[in-house]
Amino acid sequence: MLMAIVFLLQAAQILEPYTLREDQGLATKVVLKNGLTVIVREQQAVPLTSITTYVKAGYFDEEDRISGISHVIEHMFFKGTSKRPVGEIARQTQALGGYLNAYTYYDRTVYHTEVPAENMKQALEIQADALWNSVYDAEELKQEIEVVLQENNRKLDNPPAVASEKLYETAFEQHRMKRWR
Repeated sequence: MLMAIVFLLQAAQILEPYTLREDQGLATKVVLKNGLTVIVREQQAVPLTSITTYVKAGYFDEEDRISGISHVIEHMFFKGTSKRPVGEIARQTQALGGYLNAYTYYDRTVYHTEVPAENMKQALEIQADALWNSVYDAEELKQEIEVVLQENNRKLDNPPAVASEKLYETAFEQHRMKRWR
């Protein structure tokens, strides 16, 4: 299930169709009919919109034979769609005055975009297009697999990361958490 957390300036923009709406102080939680969960939190002091999409899929969800695929898919998020060729997602986001990034962890993959509040709708459209319509060009895919492998190898130069991963490897004999690469 895909879960989106969207920090907007105007929580009142959430209208039907939804199956659940909970107003909790400054935050509003809405579950749409398609299962998407949206949390809106208004902060009038900051004229920014932060769009964070949590995908409930990470390293835990991978079989050993495809270990790392979540990380590769995360990288391909930035590599274009049928409407936006390679580089266009970042270029369009930056043209809105925004920033975008992503990361993969054991139980999730997270995509986030920050833009001036007045550009929220365009930023949502760009992120939605990238999430639902990513293109997997063979050459781009090959390059990103290499990038992911290099990132994984850099862990070996990070003593705290190595220590944590060795701890997981020792503590979780049966769970996929034991596998750190």
